[in-house]
Amino acid sequence: GDGTWSAEFYLDIISPHETPIDIIKFNNLSSINPKFEVRLMWKKEGKKVGDSTFRYYVVANFDFMPEADNYPFDWQHIFVSYSITDQTRFGLIQPTPEALLDKEFHVNGWTLKDAISGVLRKKETNYKSAALEKSLSVREEARVGWTLARANSVTMLKIGIPLFFLLFLVYYTLFGSFK
Repeated sequence: GDGTWSAEFYLDIISPHETPIDIIKFNNLSSINPKFEVRLMWKKEGKKVGDSTFRYYVVANFDFMPEADNYPFDWQHIFVSYSITDQTRFGLIQPTPEALLDKEFHVNGWTLKDAISGVLRKKETNYKSAALEKSLSVREEARVGWTLARANSVTMLKIGIPLFFLLFLVYYTLFGSFK
Protein backbone atom coordinates (compact mmCIF):
# COMPACT_ATOMS: atom_id res chain seq x y z
CA GLY A 1 0.00 0.00 0.00
CA ASP A 2 0.91 3.63 -0.17
CA GLY A 3 2.76 5.27 2.66
CA THR A 4 2.94 8.84 3.86
CA TRP A 5 5.70 10.58 5.73
CA SER A 6 5.83 14.08 7.17
CA ALA A 7 8.71 16.52 7.11
CA GLU A 8 9.66 19.94 8.40
CA PHE A 9 12.67 21.45 6.67
CA TYR A 10 14.34 24.62 5.45
CA LEU A 11 14.54 25.12 1.70
CA ASP A 12 17.19 27.56 0.44
CA ILE A 13 16.68 28.87 -3.09
CA ILE A 14 18.99 31.13 -5.10
CA SER A 15 16.90 32.69 -7.82
CA PRO A 16 16.36 35.85 -9.88
CA HIS A 17 12.58 35.46 -9.45
CA GLU A 18 10.65 37.51 -6.89
CA THR A 19 8.84 34.51 -5.32
CA PRO A 20 10.72 31.39 -6.41
CA ILE A 21 8.63 29.02 -4.28
CA ASP A 22 5.71 29.70 -6.65
CA ILE A 23 7.57 28.21 -9.61
CA ILE A 24 8.60 25.02 -7.78
CA LYS A 25 6.29 22.02 -7.80
CA PHE A 26 6.66 19.23 -5.24
CA ASN A 27 5.79 16.09 -7.21
CA ASN A 28 5.19 13.60 -4.40
CA LEU A 29 2.98 15.62 -2.08
CA SER A 30 0.53 13.32 -0.34
CA SER A 31 -2.91 13.11 -1.88
CA ILE A 32 -4.12 10.79 0.90
CA ASN A 33 -3.14 13.07 3.78
CA PRO A 34 -2.59 16.50 2.18
CA LYS A 35 -0.57 19.10 4.04
CA PHE A 36 1.68 21.74 2.56
CA GLU A 37 2.64 24.93 4.38
CA VAL A 38 5.40 27.33 3.34
CA ARG A 39 6.68 30.42 5.14
CA LEU A 40 9.41 32.77 3.95
CA MET A 41 11.99 33.01 6.74
CA TRP A 42 14.35 35.53 5.14
CA LYS A 43 15.61 36.96 1.87
CA LYS A 44 19.19 38.12 1.27
CA GLU A 45 20.18 40.13 -1.77
CA GLY A 46 23.19 38.82 -3.65
CA LYS A 47 26.14 40.80 -4.97
CA LYS A 48 24.80 40.55 -8.51
CA VAL A 49 21.34 41.52 -9.72
CA GLY A 50 19.03 38.49 -9.70
CA ASP A 51 21.21 36.59 -7.25
CA SER A 52 18.91 36.64 -4.21
CA THR A 53 18.84 33.85 -1.65
CA PHE A 54 15.52 32.89 -0.09
CA ARG A 55 15.01 30.61 2.90
CA TYR A 56 11.63 28.96 3.27
CA TYR A 57 10.31 26.85 6.13
CA VAL A 58 8.32 23.95 4.65
CA VAL A 59 5.94 21.60 6.47
CA ALA A 60 4.50 18.91 4.22
CA ASN A 61 3.31 15.31 3.89
CA PHE A 62 4.90 13.25 1.13
CA ASP A 63 3.96 9.92 -0.44
CA PHE A 64 6.32 6.97 -0.84
CA MET A 65 5.98 3.33 -1.82
CA PRO A 66 6.77 1.14 1.20
CA GLU A 67 8.74 -2.03 0.46
CA ALA A 68 7.00 -4.85 2.30
CA ASP A 69 9.47 -7.36 0.81
CA ASN A 70 12.14 -6.06 3.17
CA TYR A 71 10.35 -7.43 6.26
CA PRO A 72 11.63 -8.26 8.92
CA PHE A 73 14.86 -6.43 8.08
CA ASP A 74 12.90 -3.29 7.37
CA TRP A 75 14.45 -0.53 5.31
CA GLN A 76 12.60 2.10 3.35
CA HIS A 77 13.53 4.82 0.88
CA ILE A 78 11.81 8.17 1.33
CA PHE A 79 12.35 11.17 -0.90
CA VAL A 80 11.29 14.68 -1.82
CA SER A 81 10.72 15.20 -5.54
CA TYR A 82 10.57 18.72 -6.96
CA SER A 83 10.65 20.37 -10.35
CA ILE A 84 10.06 23.70 -12.11
CA THR A 85 6.45 24.33 -13.10
CA ASP A 86 7.39 25.54 -16.60
CA GLN A 87 10.94 24.91 -17.81
CA THR A 88 10.54 26.99 -20.95
CA ARG A 89 9.61 30.10 -18.92
CA PHE A 90 11.66 29.64 -15.76
CA GLY A 91 14.64 27.49 -16.78
CA LEU A 92 16.11 24.48 -15.04
CA ILE A 93 16.43 23.50 -11.41
CA GLN A 94 19.70 22.26 -10.00
CA PRO A 95 19.60 19.20 -7.74
CA THR A 96 21.03 19.48 -4.26
CA PRO A 97 24.77 18.71 -4.29
CA GLU A 98 25.47 15.51 -2.36
CA ALA A 99 28.01 17.31 -0.18
CA LEU A 100 25.20 19.57 1.10
CA LEU A 101 22.71 16.78 1.91
CA ASP A 102 21.38 16.66 5.44
CA LYS A 103 22.75 13.46 6.96
CA GLU A 104 22.19 14.35 10.59
CA PHE A 105 18.55 14.14 11.51
CA HIS A 106 16.42 12.03 13.80
CA VAL A 107 13.51 9.79 12.81
CA ASN A 108 11.90 7.92 15.72
CA GLY A 109 12.63 4.18 15.50
CA TRP A 110 14.78 4.47 12.37
CA THR A 111 18.46 4.99 11.58
CA LEU A 112 19.79 6.81 8.53
CA LYS A 113 21.70 4.48 6.18
CA ASP A 114 22.20 6.63 3.10
CA ALA A 115 21.36 10.02 1.60
CA ILE A 116 21.31 10.60 -2.15
CA SER A 117 20.49 13.37 -4.57
CA GLY A 118 20.03 13.49 -8.31
CA VAL A 119 17.78 14.11 -11.29
CA LEU A 120 15.14 11.69 -12.54
CA ARG A 121 14.38 12.07 -16.23
CA LYS A 122 11.16 10.72 -17.72
CA LYS A 123 10.37 10.53 -21.40
CA GLU A 124 6.85 11.69 -22.24
CA THR A 125 5.10 11.00 -25.53
CA ASN A 126 2.48 13.52 -26.64
CA TYR A 127 0.15 13.24 -29.61
CA LYS A 128 -0.99 16.54 -31.12
CA SER A 129 -3.84 17.51 -33.41
CA ALA A 130 -6.23 15.27 -35.31
CA ALA A 131 -3.31 13.82 -37.27
CA LEU A 132 -1.88 12.49 -33.98
CA GLU A 133 1.57 13.90 -34.62
CA LYS A 134 3.95 12.33 -32.15
CA SER A 135 6.26 14.55 -30.12
CA LEU A 136 8.64 13.54 -27.37
CA SER A 137 9.67 15.58 -24.39
CA VAL A 138 11.83 14.88 -21.38
CA ARG A 139 10.51 15.84 -17.97
CA GLU A 140 13.08 16.32 -15.24
CA GLU A 141 12.55 16.25 -11.51
CA ALA A 142 15.19 16.72 -8.85
CA ARG A 143 15.10 14.27 -5.96
CA VAL A 144 16.59 14.18 -2.51
CA GLY A 145 16.23 10.79 -0.84
CA TRP A 146 17.14 8.97 2.33
CA THR A 147 17.35 5.25 3.03
CA LEU A 148 16.20 4.45 6.55
CA ALA A 149 16.54 1.15 8.43
CA ARG A 150 14.61 -0.07 11.44
CA ALA A 151 16.31 -2.45 13.83
CA ASN A 152 13.48 -4.27 15.55
CA SER A 153 14.57 -6.97 17.98
CA VAL A 154 10.92 -7.77 18.82
CA THR A 155 10.34 -8.79 15.22
CA MET A 156 13.35 -11.09 15.39
CA LEU A 157 11.91 -12.70 18.54
CA LYS A 158 8.52 -13.14 16.86
CA ILE A 159 10.23 -15.01 14.03
CA GLY A 160 13.07 -16.69 15.94
CA ILE A 161 11.08 -18.39 18.70
CA PRO A 162 8.59 -20.16 16.39
CA LEU A 163 11.41 -21.18 14.02
CA PHE A 164 13.43 -22.59 16.91
CA PHE A 165 10.38 -24.53 18.11
CA LEU A 166 9.76 -25.92 14.61
CA LEU A 167 13.41 -26.94 14.23
CA PHE A 168 13.28 -28.67 17.62
CA LEU A 169 10.06 -30.45 16.62
CA VAL A 170 11.54 -31.63 13.31
CA TYR A 171 14.74 -32.80 15.02
CA TYR A 172 12.77 -34.65 17.70
CA THR A 173 10.49 -36.40 15.17
CA LEU A 174 13.41 -37.40 12.91
CA PHE A 175 15.97 -38.52 15.48
CA GLY A 176 13.93 -39.20 18.60
CA SER A 177 13.13 -42.82 19.50
CA PHE A 178 9.49 -43.81 19.79
CA LYS A 179 8.88 -46.60 22.36
